[in-house]
Amino acid sequence: MGDSKVAYEKVFSMYRDLISVDVGNYLNGETTLTFPVIPQKFVEYLCNDVQQIFHSESVLLELPHNFIIIGDLHGHILDLFRILKIYGFPPSQNYLFLGDIVDRGEFSTETIILIFLLKVLFPTNVYLIRGNHEFPEMMQHCGFSKELMTVFKNSSVEGHFMSAFSFIPLSALIDRKILCVHGGIGPRMQNVSCLKRINRPIFAFDGEPLSSALWSDPLENFSGFKVSQRGSGFLFGRDVLQNFLKNNKLDLLVRAHECVMKGCLQMLNNKCLTVFSASYYCGISPNAAGIFILREDNSREIVTFPPLNYFKRENAQYRVQEISSMFPVITNTNLNSNSEKEKENSNFNKENVNKNHLPQLDMRSAHQVGARVPAQGERRRSCSAISGPGTGRPHQAIGLGFRSRPPSSATARSSSIQHIRPISVNANRGKTDLPGLPSKSTNQQDQSKYKLIPRPTTGMKVRP
Repeated sequence: MGDSKVAYEKVFSMYRDLISVDVGNYLNGETTLTFPVIPQKFVEYLCNDVQQIFHSESVLLELPHNFIIIGDLHGHILDLFRILKIYGFPPSQNYLFLGDIVDRGEFSTETIILIFLLKVLFPTNVYLIRGNHEFPEMMQHCGFSKELMTVFKNSSVEGHFMSAFSFIPLSALIDRKILCVHGGIGPRMQNVSCLKRINRPIFAFDGEPLSSALWSDPLENFSGFKVSQRGSGFLFGRDVLQNFLKNNKLDLLVRAHECVMKGCLQMLNNKCLTVFSASYYCGISPNAAGIFILREDNSREIVTFPPLNYFKRENAQYRVQEISSMFPVITNTNLNSNSEKEKENSNFNKENVNKNHLPQLDMRSAHQVGARVPAQGERRRSCSAISGPGTGRPHQAIGLGFRSRPPSSATARSSSIQHIRPISVNANRGKTDLPGLPSKSTNQQDQSKYKLIPRPTTGMKVRP
């Protein structure tokens, strides 16, 4: 890492100063959120260094039972700030991120830079596994690529991120008892060892078990596997998960990938835990944020936080810092560690994206989405079973769907947006009431620091 470490530490100290402020002060305007302007040269060095670390790690991480597990963030940087402020920084605290760090939210660039800084400065205290949004196909459809162009005025920086993403590990085995993936399991994932045999770099969703690990979802009151309406991956039931865990001598599957209203949701006889750490997702769903804590004494705890008001990029400021001068001149040699063969395998050029299949996202309440008859050629996860009469669940629950031209399997993946499991949160109490594992949420006094989100009305639209 050499001279670049000095610059990393300097920028990290700037982020620490931002994190030291209560996020409520940013939300109510008492303090202006002011990020340092990060030069492209810095980002290129950072992506190169973190890529080398990812490359040195196994595609299946093996970790001890001493981590805070963080689910999807999607550029919701204030949720990350809140977690780090409460639980502290490495090396005194260990973190595992379950992917989907970028896309959809307002601050994907700043969020991934902060997490990459944590990784390069504390490589044995911070680990990442890859989500389906750390792929070119999703980045170019769901916001991160566009944000990078807005921030850096240059498309080349996108390639550095894609190259780094291509080496992120895909799964983590904790204490040989807990398997962490972004999505779930599939019929060709009979043994955990199959995850070790996946070769990197990876630039596309081709093949199994990769697609299942990134795209699959659990489904209650269901047996076996079923092809997912997302266009990739599978829905899996309690029986096949139980067999998978038993065959691999595991206790629990921990995953992210779906927005759940309480921040965490246990399913399938408490053998599958979904963790989602971006609150008030996309400025539409009033969901809480959740984390999963694994302690050295083998205790486990679910913690949830009330939703934060959605903070727009236009409300932040940026200040120029002296960072560029810390770097020597970048040469093509030290930034391109991939072989020519690896470069040939990279399919992330924008020309490869079929722009005729860019999705048009549709936002309605879950009850409305479920009641509507889909148009010809439309694919959407049905929401009819998750709210409305007879379900015991509120009409205000949020569903996110899409409309597009008849999709291929690839474009269906691009068009899909993670649906929201609408398990309602009592915002006045802030309790999770999750069975199986001990859980807690911030108390009423803590909640008063943050503005709780009223349920949104219908007719709101999601930015593509």
